[in-house]
Amino acid sequence: MFSDSTEYSAETYKDIYLQLKSELKWKVSDPRSLMMISALYAVNNTTFDMEKLHSLSSFIKKSVGVFSPLKTYVRYNLAAMLLVRHDDAEAKFIELNEIYDKMITRGFSRGTFTYFSAFSVLTGRDETKKEEDLMEKSILLYKAMRKKHYFLTSASDYPLSVLIAQNDASIEYLIARMEYFYSSLSDGLFSKSDQLQFLSHILTLDQTSGDKALIEKCQQLYQLLKDKGIKPKPKIYPVIGLLSILEEPAEELDSVVKLTELLNSKKVFKWYKEENFMFAVHLTVSKKLQHTHVSEIGISTAIETIIQAQQAAMTAAVVGASAAAASAGAGN
Repeated sequence: MFSDSTEYSAETYKDIYLQLKSELKWKVSDPRSLMMISALYAVNNTTFDMEKLHSLSSFIKKSVGVFSPLKTYVRYNLAAMLLVRHDDAEAKFIELNEIYDKMITRGFSRGTFTYFSAFSVLTGRDETKKEEDLMEKSILLYKAMRKKHYFLTSASDYPLSVLIAQNDASIEYLIARMEYFYSSLSDGLFSKSDQLQFLSHILTLDQTSGDKALIEKCQQLYQLLKDKGIKPKPKIYPVIGLLSILEEPAEELDSVVKLTELLNSKKVFKWYKEENFMFAVHLTVSKKLQHTHVSEIGISTAIETIIQAQQAAMTAAVVGASAAAASAGAGN
């Protein structure tokens, strides 16, 4: 059975979600967006403060142009990300907005994914490297990814392109490694899809494990999930990648499944089984990292950034789908 602290975190997750739902039900149309905010606080073991979230969200809304995607409810998700990571969240948003503008001049498209990518640049700053160089490498890497998989690659790949670009290796090497993971997994159990590409990007971030070992872990996890009654749909491929970075991922799977079942049993979450599984993976992996040895801090940081990137992609996808539905409704 999972630990008391894990069950406590799950209860915290539910409590934060219920607060958000009560406060923002008329402002945020998709409950999954609120689930992601709740998960962010629970996974990072950060005290939730509704007043701070409201205040920063209002500040963001006032700080951007009339056509900015941050005029939509995605600003609450970005505000939560900033509050969880920074004490001076308003100042950090101003810096993030400046980074966003610089990214636009380098070829990134305007939109939610570029804002989340700017967050990755902000949090991944390295005093030994220029952020302009990181932006340039990121857009070149993205273009190389798009050249390989034109129909699978979109702005949703921006956040991970920024994270991968922080690797000192050449773009050619990084693309070759992504392709190795994608082709090896698609030749086996995994279906070709944008989510498999996302998985291949996550594996590329791991600089400590052998390529074949990562492939074998993903295949093992795929089969174990089937055996435990969880259908490994493409939507959960990225969290399979996240689990595979752990040294013994199969040992953590029972905890993930039990936590998923606990969340599925709660009335407020019973319709969101895939999201419950993703949160269970994020929480289980984060708890595991609390006991990580100092020599493994590098992979701890990588996993933290992967979770951020996945939450960013999920949030932007949810907001994008909601906006499309609203637009279609307005046209009828």
